[in-house]
Amino acid sequence: MERELIEVEVVRRRVFAFARLIRDRMDAAVSREAPLGAAHFQIDEGDFWRWLKGMMTHLQTELATIDFDKALATEPDGGTKGVSDRAEGANDFLTREC
Repeated sequence: MERELIEVEVVRRRVFAFARLIRDRMDAAVSREAPLGAAHFQIDEGDFWRWLKGMMTHLQTELATIDFDKALATEPDGGTKGVSDRAEGANDFLTREC
């Protein structure tokens, strides 16, 4: 694929489909894994599902709102500016009531 031109619209559709595939897999994982996690930790399945769903929703929202221009920008010295792992409110889901 070296030195091949790629149509922007084709790339846009493929990236969208790939992102949707990841989102759908993340959503399905909550319902698939919640009963196993609740049994493992010996806690109420509904409470665990709500906590896990809240965490996943928070993660998906965080990923959907990333400023990619900023996150992927490079410093003059070759380093990269990334998004902070500890963005404001990053762990709010840990303290929310289910």
